[in-house]
Amino acid sequence: MKRVSMLAAGLVLAAMLVQNVSADPHRLGGGVKYNMGVTTFADGFDKDGLSFLVSYQFVPAELIKVEADIEIMPSSLTGSETAFIPQIYAILGSSIYAGLGIGMAYMDGEF
Repeated sequence: MKRVSMLAAGLVLAAMLVQNVSADPHRLGGGVKYNMGVTTFADGFDKDGLSFLVSYQFVPAELIKVEADIEIMPSSLTGSETAFIPQIYAILGSSIYAGLGIGMAYMDGEF
C-alpha cells in the first residue's frame, strides 16, 4: 500500500512540473485507478482492486476545459457485471481550478 501511495504522489508531482507544450486543443488520456473500500458490503466482490479510465479533453481557451471520461470497473469490484461509468466535467482554471461534473454507472443493462 505504501508503494502505491508513493507512486501516486510521484505521478502527481511529475504532472505538476511538466508544462503543456502542445497547442492542440484535443487531448486523449488513459489510466488505471486503484479503488479501496473501507468496509466489505457483501460476499462476491473484492474490497479493493483496479479500474481503467479513458478520457478526452477539449481545451477551447487556456482557462476553460471540457472533459469526458469513461471508467471501466471489472466485475470483481462490482460483485456482478462489469460497470461502465461515463462522466463529463467543465473545468475553469489551470494550476488552481474548479470543476463541475456529472456521471452515472451503467451496470446490468441499466443506469
